[in-house]
Amino acid sequence: MNRVSILVALAGFTFSAFAQHDAFPFGEPKAGAKLFEAKCTDCHLRMFGEVPKAFTRENRKTKDAPSLLAWVQRCNNANKAGLNREEEEHLAAYLNDAFYKFK
Repeated sequence: MNRVSILVALAGFTFSAFAQHDAFPFGEPKAGAKLFEAKCTDCHLRMFGEVPKAFTRENRKTKDAPSLLAWVQRCNNANKAGLNREEEEHLAAYLNDAFYKFK
């Protein structure tokens, strides 16, 4: 193996070690949990009777990470929750960790 091949192989291993595998790499689930409690719980209780039911029902509409973030953004806008983009990502990261498990 020549030096260039070795360097390329080492670079690949290095980059893969630092790669983000999270669906929401900039979201903080703990911050999202607090936001959910403050901004979302009441509405989800009214709509579904219990909070987890919205996320665990068989016919849920969210099928991947981008659609989860889109739903968070729709709810934020429709309910005038006042979340900024960073908070939306925190909220999506929390929902993903707690219910969806998208990679």
